[in-house]
Amino acid sequence: MVRRNRDPFDRDFDNVDVEYKKYLDEKRKKGEVEYRRVKEIQQDLFAMSKEYSLAHCVAEDMRMGSGIAVTFKRDFKDIDELFSQRQKQGGLAVLSLEDRYIYYLVTKRVSNGKPTYETLWSSLKKLRDHMKEYSVEKLAIPRLGCGLDRLEWTHVKNMIEFLFKELEVEITVCNFQQPEDSPEKPQNITCKVVHVEKPIADIEEETSIIYLSSVDGHVSTEMEQLSKKFAFLSEFKKSPKNLGDVITYKMPKRFYVLKGCIVRKTKNDLFDFKSFRNCVQQISRDCKKEQYVYVAFQAIKDDQDDLINDKIITILKNYMRGVDVYICWDGDLVKEMPSSARE
Repeated sequence: MVRRNRDPFDRDFDNVDVEYKKYLDEKRKKGEVEYRRVKEIQQDLFAMSKEYSLAHCVAEDMRMGSGIAVTFKRDFKDIDELFSQRQKQGGLAVLSLEDRYIYYLVTKRVSNGKPTYETLWSSLKKLRDHMKEYSVEKLAIPRLGCGLDRLEWTHVKNMIEFLFKELEVEITVCNFQQPEDSPEKPQNITCKVVHVEKPIADIEEETSIIYLSSVDGHVSTEMEQLSKKFAFLSEFKKSPKNLGDVITYKMPKRFYVLKGCIVRKTKNDLFDFKSFRNCVQQISRDCKKEQYVYVAFQAIKDDQDDLINDKIITILKNYMRGVDVYICWDGDLVKEMPSSARE
């Protein structure tokens, strides 16, 4: 059985990454490491002054649902901007806020997975290069890749020291953990997500139904299915469309409303996450005004992004307020439905 987070000296990654090979060679020769760039303190990471940029580890799906990531998500938001950077494992997403940077080291594919030393190394190299290019001199971090992610801190700390040894930077590791009984900031009322195995056209009444389209008016398979029941396409085609627009169609004598989100310029363009966030925020306001407490969305297939549904769900969970969101899984996509949601 292969251990995913085993000692980096057991791996063959040094055959691919020349700098990593140099790191391993130096570690074997020197043994003990002298830490000149990395220092550890007992301090709350979020109490550090704003002269410090911050960094932590995330997955491609940017769920940030546990540990210190929850505070990053709550305080710095802009998940759509992070998605728009389309970083994969080993990548780095960056937010620029108030004269400092907030770094997201993308070290794994999904949030319930685990990183490897290789993906962390790759993300750390990108972090170093960004700090060098933009003259970032102070960085505060938790113990990256450790805790819930289960990497060994000694190895990670040695990697950081090696990669940043040529830069005049101060990297402060904040080890303070907020006590369980500490008061928390009030949380916004978000939404509950429920997964169901059915086409969206079969969703129950009193539901606000979300579908996706493009500026050029592409009619998707999901829209065709909905049209058989609701006959809304003629109205949709006549409506003006711009990125971020919501096309609303209220059912006469039916307890449904359809919300079309314009999230691409053409059907072949990349999904525009900022436009989708704008749509979701508008729909959330509409639900409150129109008194809808149920929202439905049908999972889609996107050949350009195999995590598209995870990302859509993340945005829905973070920007819808006070509703239950039903994710409908149909056809070949049923096999991608979260196993925990199946009976």
